[in-house]
Amino acid sequence: MPGNHSFCRIRWYILLVGVAIACSKQPPQVVSPPPRTDTLIRAVDFSLFPEIERRGWLRHDPDDTTRTFPAALREYGVNAIRLRLWKNPAVNSVHGLDSVAQFSARLRALGFKTWISVHYSDDWADPGQQQTPQDWQGLSFSELLSRVHTYTADVAQRIQPDWIQVGNEINHGMLWPLGDRRVSPQQFRLLLDTACAAIRRHAPGARIVLHYAGLDGSDAFFQSLSGVDYDAIGISYYPLWHGRNLQNLPLTLGQLHARHQKPVLIAETSYPFTLGWADLTTNIVGLDSQLIVPDFPASLEGQRNYMHTIRTLCRGTPGVSGYCYWGAEWVAYSGSAVGLGSPWENQALFDFEYRPVPALSTFADVY
Repeated sequence: MPGNHSFCRIRWYILLVGVAIACSKQPPQVVSPPPRTDTLIRAVDFSLFPEIERRGWLRHDPDDTTRTFPAALREYGVNAIRLRLWKNPAVNSVHGLDSVAQFSARLRALGFKTWISVHYSDDWADPGQQQTPQDWQGLSFSELLSRVHTYTADVAQRIQPDWIQVGNEINHGMLWPLGDRRVSPQQFRLLLDTACAAIRRHAPGARIVLHYAGLDGSDAFFQSLSGVDYDAIGISYYPLWHGRNLQNLPLTLGQLHARHQKPVLIAETSYPFTLGWADLTTNIVGLDSQLIVPDFPASLEGQRNYMHTIRTLCRGTPGVSGYCYWGAEWVAYSGSAVGLGSPWENQALFDFEYRPVPALSTFADVY
């Protein structure tokens, strides 16, 4: 019996050695690194494109083929599109709810995230103008709250955006005079609370953005809104209006995140690639004194370097989730006569022949 046990042990030993040798001849398993994911929001405001597209504006590729531009923007690294929404626009019907909902659905089908800027006005809304829609004028405050809730619920339910702004550049409130923050701060808060509640109920996946223009006063503004149910801070930054010292931008954005514990977005920015013009409409930026010089001249390279800097500081500033380039599509598409052109064509992301400018390359995942 002892001899048999020894023989069995020898057989098991030989078997184990054989298995070990066989395994050692197998090629080592290669473990691929996880795919690189980039969560930085790299958006452009493309609100006018449906109107421009109706005029026949197409992207011209280097190989002379043409195609409409939203599909091509993905190739440049743009991952979100921002659209402005007006209540009952007298002009530019592309900013009305039906058109915005249709364009948003088209963009979602192309793989973009959507970001809706609800102006609560029939026209432009910004720190200097927050005109109540015509069909809401003359209402009592309680009636206005009801209209805001119903309208916001309709917008949220129809579009189901990824981000939705309650108001646009609401430094001094919205829906004046009843929602003027300087006169009736409590009524302004109630308007925000009403809109946010409607979004939570009818588009629970959307993230709510409150949008302030500029750096000065931004901290006090968001402190005054402590307790409002929103998700992200949006800040406009244009060197022309908000200071030409870029070092102040990441400092302010980082402080806003640290104090309010909300992700921060550069909701609007832009820069010119020339001080020239393609039409007879006066441009908003047209002087060297409006630029960040000498670092960022009004040139194709200057615009590209500005946007590269914006992207770099977004990546390097804790709490900053991304940025949006405003007026990317606002070329001089409707004619060159005074009043028909664009005041922004030298800040678009396409040159005067509608070709993509180098600044678009900074939106790519790898730059």
